[in-house]
Amino acid sequence: MRAQFPELVQETILGDALASAYENSRCAVVVSDDDGNILAVNDAAAELLGYAREELTQMHARDVIGRAVEEVDPIYKTLLERKQVFATAVLKRSDGVVGTIKYRAMNGKIGALPVLISITHEIDTFRPNPS
Repeated sequence: MRAQFPELVQETILGDALASAYENSRCAVVVSDDDGNILAVNDAAAELLGYAREELTQMHARDVIGRAVEEVDPIYKTLLERKQVFATAVLKRSDGVVGTIKYRAMNGKIGALPVLISITHEIDTFRPNPS
């Protein structure tokens, strides 16, 4: 199902009217399941993170969050418990460069599958990771 998910996102969540906005947005859009598996991203998210879209849809959210795993899971659980949240996150690009983003995360469903939709709205400068 993960391979077909980007198309399902467009058809089910967005419909024809918003599919173009999703694809052409300068805001990074990431859709993940309730376990944190990345199911769909737009081009802006792939560019921001330095991966191909296909690579990202085989990854977990913690793979791109610049924090230790034990810190990420409770944060992700909190996001899932709320209907909507505005938050800040540290992301790690494929080249190891880290940066801070502000984003909005919203809970949704595609069929019976709970999803978390995250949309960036402010991006700080990305810098090489000092560690």
